[in-house]
Amino acid sequence: MPYDKALGTFFYKVSYKNPSSALPILLADFIKLFSSIADFGDRSNC
Repeated sequence: MPYDKALGTFFYKVSYKNPSSALPILLADFIKLFSSIADFGDRSNC
């Protein structure tokens, strides 16, 4: 999945520059990604 790869690259760059701030950013992005996937799944199941 390309989005997954982009997220991993983003996390790597952020954590390399500032490890302490990387986790909340990754967490927020992951929650956003997860909710969008859940929304898409709900819509396609209807």
